[in-house]
Amino acid sequence: MPTYRLITSFLFSTIGQLTVPFFFLISGYFFFLRMDFNAITYIRKMRSRLHTLLIPYLFWNWGWMIFYLVASRLPLLSKNPETVIDYSLLDFLKGIWVYGYPNDNVSPFDLPLWFLRNLILIASCSPLVYWLIKYTRLYGVLFLGLVWYGRFYLFGTDLWWRYMMNTVFFFSLGAYFSIHGMNMLSEIRRLRVISFILYPLIALLSFMTYDVSYNMVYIEPLRRLVGLLFFFNLIAWLFERRKIRLRPFLVSVSFFLYASHIFVESLGRELMNRVFLPKTDIEATVIFFILPSVATVFILTLYYLLRRLMPRLTAIITGGRI
Repeated sequence: MPTYRLITSFLFSTIGQLTVPFFFLISGYFFFLRMDFNAITYIRKMRSRLHTLLIPYLFWNWGWMIFYLVASRLPLLSKNPETVIDYSLLDFLKGIWVYGYPNDNVSPFDLPLWFLRNLILIASCSPLVYWLIKYTRLYGVLFLGLVWYGRFYLFGTDLWWRYMMNTVFFFSLGAYFSIHGMNMLSEIRRLRVISFILYPLIALLSFMTYDVSYNMVYIEPLRRLVGLLFFFNLIAWLFERRKIRLRPFLVSVSFFLYASHIFVESLGRELMNRVFLPKTDIEATVIFFILPSVATVFILTLYYLLRRLMPRLTAIITGGRI
């Protein structure tokens, strides 16, 4: 197996696709934490989400569309008139729902923000989640978990419903702990040892069967579920032993990095390919590691300058996360 393929397959099989379930789990837990859920608290929560979720979501999707509209007319990025972009009103509306990338019926214009859109949707439906989890308790969560595990059988190649089950199951799982007054950290900590033993074995199996058809159906869902427990416990263990600490700047920049990284990397790759087009597997591997690092440093620097020079705007586009 070529070096580039080997490394990307290994990373996907060990740490890939674990952040989204983790964030949905955390979001569901904190949404219902220490609250008597009723119409008043629901309205208050949704007003808060207007500023923390919806406004940043609209800004980043439409902002990047406008950026590309302008950038396609610049000589550096446009060699001929055929590359000039023109967006219609319908394109701008699709940009905040499902833009229509090839083989993708789930992503808005800013692709990673599908998570944010789904979080807005599930928060809007939180009364349904609350009543389901409150009265069905663990049985409701287990049912959602079975649907999530069998989503390839139920929904096939339909990404929309597969992504939506990621949202519903992990958000509801987090909600289960807070609605029933349970300490999620303590409950997951009970599975620390077994997750530390099982996850490396499952991740290895996933890596060995990476190109096999049944991997995504049977092994990959199990890897994501056990991997969630593994990394949750690992991070908690590292914090307990003071091996890692929260850095206020890195916490505040996280959303800005999340919303901008894919386009900064894409632009960086476009510029790099014009200067240095990788011709060998080793060159492609080196770029695979260098480009995200350079993009991250650029984004961190940009965020630092924006926060210093335009703190009010920075607060608005990051949902107050400064």
